[in-house]
Amino acid sequence: MTQSPKIALDDRRSGGGLTSWVTAGICALLLLWMGLGWETIASRDNYVGKKPDYYSLLVHGFLKGHLYMDVIADPGLESPDPAVRARAFSLMDASYYKGRYYLYFGAAPAALFLLPYAWLTGGDLQPRFIVALCVLTGFFFSVGILRMAARDFFGRTSAVFQIAAVAVLAFATAAPSLLTRAMFYEVAIASGYAFTMAGLFWSYRAIFGKGRTWLQLGLASLAFGLGVGCRPDLVLALPVVAAAALLAAWRMRDRAPFARGLLRLGTAAVAPAAFVGALLAAYNYERFGNPGEFGVTYSMNYFMRGDKPLFSTGYLWPNIHWYYLTPPSLSPYFPYVFPEEAYFGPPAYPWGEAIHGQSIVVVMGALVAAAAILAWRRLRVGRLGAYLGLLAFMFAALLVAISAIGFRGDRYLVDCQPSLVLGIVLLAGAAGAAGGWGSPILRAFFPVLAALSAAFNILGGIQEFGEFKNVRTSTFQVLESLGNYPACWLGRIGVLAAGPVELKVVFPTDPKVAAVEPLLVAGTPEYTDSLYVVEWAGGKEIELLGDHSGFGGPRSGVLAITPGQAYSIKIDMGAFYPPLSPPFSTDYGARKIRMLKSGLRVEMDGRAVLDRKMNSYDAPPWTIESGRNDITMNPFKTEFTGRILSQTRLPPPTLLDKRQTGLCRIRCVFPMDRPGTNFPLVALGETGSGTLLYVSVVPGDKVRFGVDEWSIGGGISEAIAASPQSDHLIEVLIGPLAAGTKWPADWGVSPQELGRFVHSLRIWLDGRLVWTTRLKRPLDPLDPMFDVGTNHQGFSTAQPEFRGLIMEDPYIPSEAREFLGRNLDSGAPAAQPR
Repeated sequence: MTQSPKIALDDRRSGGGLTSWVTAGICALLLLWMGLGWETIASRDNYVGKKPDYYSLLVHGFLKGHLYMDVIADPGLESPDPAVRARAFSLMDASYYKGRYYLYFGAAPAALFLLPYAWLTGGDLQPRFIVALCVLTGFFFSVGILRMAARDFFGRTSAVFQIAAVAVLAFATAAPSLLTRAMFYEVAIASGYAFTMAGLFWSYRAIFGKGRTWLQLGLASLAFGLGVGCRPDLVLALPVVAAAALLAAWRMRDRAPFARGLLRLGTAAVAPAAFVGALLAAYNYERFGNPGEFGVTYSMNYFMRGDKPLFSTGYLWPNIHWYYLTPPSLSPYFPYVFPEEAYFGPPAYPWGEAIHGQSIVVVMGALVAAAAILAWRRLRVGRLGAYLGLLAFMFAALLVAISAIGFRGDRYLVDCQPSLVLGIVLLAGAAGAAGGWGSPILRAFFPVLAALSAAFNILGGIQEFGEFKNVRTSTFQVLESLGNYPACWLGRIGVLAAGPVELKVVFPTDPKVAAVEPLLVAGTPEYTDSLYVVEWAGGKEIELLGDHSGFGGPRSGVLAITPGQAYSIKIDMGAFYPPLSPPFSTDYGARKIRMLKSGLRVEMDGRAVLDRKMNSYDAPPWTIESGRNDITMNPFKTEFTGRILSQTRLPPPTLLDKRQTGLCRIRCVFPMDRPGTNFPLVALGETGSGTLLYVSVVPGDKVRFGVDEWSIGGGISEAIAASPQSDHLIEVLIGPLAAGTKWPADWGVSPQELGRFVHSLRIWLDGRLVWTTRLKRPLDPLDPMFDVGTNHQGFSTAQPEFRGLIMEDPYIPSEAREFLGRNLDSGAPAAQPR
């Protein structure tokens, strides 16, 4: 092409590709930090020993000479009784066929990476390394394409453009969404990303005559074929290498007849991918007796067990709209970016994860397209235009493929978005080099949108599933503390409000049937805290119901009301306050912020009608909405049919210290579908000096109770039978707190009697004493950090939150007296050894 003397992106001080590669190195370090962190790299356990993840189980099977995962299936799965099959334990998202588990995710990562590692070392590599290294590989191949295109078409580009372009290729591909969780899903997708970018790299070299064309096409074909071995939908990228062969043959037509060249190059482009395809077909045939069956038909998940179609053209528009045309939810609190509102799709839509979407990339792409149109007459891209066309085809084909599935997820975009952002960057470089009206637009806005796209994907990756917060807790806490200073400052000057909300409400006057309707909601999709009113038929009685999205919440007693009368409802919940982290904990005080964040208190006309524990999310202040809730997925109604006359924000209350008595009663349903997992029941104290009571789910409808005292450890009970799908009552006597409580004199409880329990923890399940153990750490009765169902302290022993229904059920005085008496009557505690 002929370079314009007015090169918009020219900067005579730029150092060729040095800036690009230095920026790429910095981006690579950031990607490694997101995906691994020093903790993962330094831990010897990640390099040795047997791992229980799906890909490692598949490798164990390969080493034993078979193609199924090395895990024994529950015999109940083969029962002719549907009820028995339904209760049998199964591996989620594995394929079950003839008594064996298989992996329907591509075998290429296992065969190429994990199997050789196991052969060489005798152990398994943590799959997180595969995800991080494959993301880095795909990124560096894309930077290589950018540098080749810059030399061929752009001339000298400014340092600003180089930094912006490389940052887009590093982060705006949606690949950061793979890094924080790094399960078997992400292993397959990251590997596919690496191979498709390698295929695009060698396709570029073939089209533009860099190296031996037949060799470049062969490498591209092999890479695309291996991509299919990771992700079957990537078969739609194979036409790219065929088109590359056609373009290369056309370029070389002056050296050899076009037909002969096309046959030679076409063979190079087809043979390696065909060979990989033959191996995949043989692999599938040996497993399922069908060369085209990857195992999806036999997968153990909602899709195949339900009656809704997995693929449908009716899913196309909703998914595309959610992926690219719906903005995310924003928050003043770190990490700022939260899932978009993407709940209510077509009636047949089976399910979907919380997603952030990529609307910012659409804006960036639109800007670059506009600049290219303005520079159209000066744009001289030649064969680069053909390469951009191949990228556009690849993006469109794969977007349609993932959008035709009745399931959405941020990670699926990694199949198609890398080709989109690569095309955007190459077009931006070409349009900037052409000059004209498009140049000032690119110079002013492209770096800004590139920075926003990169930041959005980094922050969205950190937020994804809450994994970074849960797995790398200390690192997240540092980032959160620093990142929340702007919001803290805005709170201090009154821009971000905190405190209770008062509603003036007229309840529906004559509901014909009972209904549950929203009074108030606060939060972002998937992270909401709500208050509902349960309206009884006739309109003379109601109940109030709290909801911590995904976990339920407390319920008031039955309240009599007068139809048509206006009531003052004062609501105070944890979502109305900032996060528990510094600097907010410094401003509020650690005790006060913990108490504010862990309760739900409702007053009606000045009388407390609901005052219970309820955990909370960190809701942006502007998300509080009364009388409507269409962002929380539950079976309740989305609109209040009464009237909300007013909504007023009140200042935070003055709280009195609340003394813990050491008696705790919990109602819950055990998550029996998660065997081998520990869930928090009661957590006391702070990170580094707390005590955790947890429940461990054991196969065979059993549970075990355990305790963990930070830096001390703890014991665990014997397995105890527990009916699945049933409500269970757990009663806990925390001896150090109960012994220090001054009980009413007429209860006849002497300090000497309770002194027997001063170092004891006793667990009663459904009225039966099941475990007694010894506590060593002193406990503070005024400690507000007393939580049910959560693990805010970050104990590694248990999950961050109890999975399922759980709620604290406080004792009334007569019940507390009975429970104390029951413990005293049961004799002196005989603690099990720890």
